[in-house]
Amino acid sequence: MLRHIAAFEWRYQVKSPVFWVGCLIFFLLTFGSVTVDTIQIGGRGNVNLNSPYAILQTVGVMSIFMLFIVVSMVAGAVLRDDENISQSSRSEGRASPTPRLRASISFLMPSTTLSTAESAR
Repeated sequence: MLRHIAAFEWRYQVKSPVFWVGCLIFFLLTFGSVTVDTIQIGGRGNVNLNSPYAILQTVGVMSIFMLFIVVSMVAGAVLRDDENISQSSRSEGRASPTPRLRASISFLMPSTTLSTAESAR
């Protein structure tokens, strides 16, 4: 069942404009930081661009943008589930979170946790 929910969420997120805006933001950030000298996400001054410090700064900045994008994706899942709960609670008399909401959040949560752990180092 979790595989079906994850497949549905993947198809839904790929059709969502939030996903494509997030991909565009990450592409422009990485492309700009690599090709344009005035855009510096990682090391400043006399630091090599592939040094561990510069890479850590780059991952930290990317994770901040990623947190906003993941929150907007999860908010879409919560709103969809809230609409489903309010419709089903009228007919069935219940208002508890559905397994679909839990699976949606657990599908998007590991990337948030990993990026937050990386930026905290």
